[in-house]
Amino acid sequence: MDISSIAKEYKLYVDTSVLMHSAPDQFFNIIKKSLLQSKNKLFFHKSVKEYELKNIAKGDVQKKDLEKYGFEKAKIIAKNKQKYAKKGLEILEDFKKEECGQGFQTGKDIGAADNNYVVVFTKLRLKYKLCLLSNDIGLSKEIYKLNKSESSEFDKAGNRLIKGIKVVRID
Repeated sequence: MDISSIAKEYKLYVDTSVLMHSAPDQFFNIIKKSLLQSKNKLFFHKSVKEYELKNIAKGDVQKKDLEKYGFEKAKIIAKNKQKYAKKGLEILEDFKKEECGQGFQTGKDIGAADNNYVVVFTKLRLKYKLCLLSNDIGLSKEIYKLNKSESSEFDKAGNRLIKGIKVVRID
């Protein structure tokens, strides 16, 4: 199934890692076109925009990069991340402006976007087909595992209750 079909059939959620890709334009243009045609939306947790992308866009050198690479290389990494974060923010604003993107928040903010996406996917998997756009391998595996459940995957008649969960990444 290609991304334009997924955008039409699934509720799409986006993680910071995909928005920080070095060349996201073509990927997100295809998604936007499909969402506009199908009147669907791209959903992003408020922590993606309000905390993660905005903080990275400041261009501050991160302690882990400083310890691992030294100051000069950490500065270059911060500058690149800053550029990618700004582009990610532009993408979210463009989707909102075109009315095919929408921020959301969970009832109780439980920290990083990853935690919030696990809660949302667990809650909505019986109601909708869901797709997470993420390059975060750990989060992707955790979300994909929600396709299975020993207690709620099937009803008593043997009908599958979980509508379907996909994870898509940009290479």
